[in-house]
Amino acid sequence: MIAVSSWDDQVASRAATYLVGRRFRDAAVVSRVDGPIILGTRGTLFGNYTSYDMTRLIAKVRVALFSSGVLIASMDIDTRGQYITEWNRATWRLELAELGVILKGAQIAKERWRQFNRDALLAGIVSTLTANLGGNQLSAAWREEIESLERDAAGGT
Repeated sequence: MIAVSSWDDQVASRAATYLVGRRFRDAAVVSRVDGPIILGTRGTLFGNYTSYDMTRLIAKVRVALFSSGVLIASMDIDTRGQYITEWNRATWRLELAELGVILKGAQIAKERWRQFNRDALLAGIVSTLTANLGGNQLSAAWREEIESLERDAAGGT
């Protein structure tokens, strides 16, 4: 759930732009009488079976305002062919949290994804070298970072 002060085509367009940047190649605003919605897809079955990059998995995103005045952003992710770790889930949580921050009009830190991807890669290497005994747990620092963004997105305007 994302708290926003307004939800119109202009605000929805900002969200769609962010999602396109996160590889939802066809993310677009659909104008409707009850308010705009955003729909988008990304990934391929090939990506599901060959990639360690969670943004290459088949996924659908939907952002819409419900009658209660609450904006709901959801991702449906096909995880076929994948062993999902906390780091993998954190990728999707971070995307939705950043989306919420953008919808509230705030800027996102561009360095965040570079650092997250470096840390996730290192965790993946540790996981591989330890036969999944280590590296799968999300670090405390990233857990707090993502939870803080989620609180900001869900909080008041």
